[in-house]
Amino acid sequence: TFTNGDRSRANVTAVDPYVDLAVLKIIETENNILGPEEHLNALQLANSSALQVGDLVIAIGNPYGLAGTMTTGIVSQVGRLVPAPNIGFSIPDVIQTDAAVNPGNSGGPLLDTKGRVLGVTFGGFPGGVNFAIPSNLVQKIVPPLIDEGNYTHPYLGFTGATLTSDLAASIANITQNLKGVSVNTIVQAGPADKAGLNGTTIDQYGRKHGGDVIVAVDGDKIREFEQLVSYIEGNKSPGDNVVLNVFRNGSLIDLDVVLEERPLSSPQH
Repeated sequence: TFTNGDRSRANVTAVDPYVDLAVLKIIETENNILGPEEHLNALQLANSSALQVGDLVIAIGNPYGLAGTMTTGIVSQVGRLVPAPNIGFSIPDVIQTDAAVNPGNSGGPLLDTKGRVLGVTFGGFPGGVNFAIPSNLVQKIVPPLIDEGNYTHPYLGFTGATLTSDLAASIANITQNLKGVSVNTIVQAGPADKAGLNGTTIDQYGRKHGGDVIVAVDGDKIREFEQLVSYIEGNKSPGDNVVLNVFRNGSLIDLDVVLEERPLSSPQH
């Protein structure tokens, strides 16, 4: 139902649960099939990579069924890694905003002050912590959803976290102020396992021994888990090769990983 009261029927063309997006195709208006003379004017997409903390944003949606609600706020942060609903993976490069987003808002646009789409809202928490899928990710994923009915995400096959002081304490021969991603569990026979990446182990006395620490990807240093996921999602496809520079037992080594297609309902990246 549009703001002027016009109603149209639509089919779900495709769904990508990894980023909580769906594509709808209008198939007919209230009285007839949508003809070539009838068209909708699409909103322009902005470059979400150019966003900075503090930029003004506008959210439009139907919170609690209240149609056409507009809220305003700022970009609270960019590059967040937020769990996708009920899928076990996380959405990279998510926009955080304090513009109010409530149940019913999901799927509505997050706009800049020129009315261009910066992202698609998909969730929020009490206290003004709200999220939107960035427009650059939408532009990458939606065309294959339309043309092929699915989008294949790249997959490394391990769980990890940004290296902290607590995690560093369990890693042998660690150097001071090492930054990177601590590897936790490895998926058996997955890409990371085949490449020889080592995860965290527990000895017979119940003591935890930290695994590898990924300090660079394809030659670029990383310090946070979010950076690793964003790089793989934004630049790689299944079948591509990626070089992980890994700290192991006091030394740095390179591991070549051939990425695979993400399986459903698994918590690894």
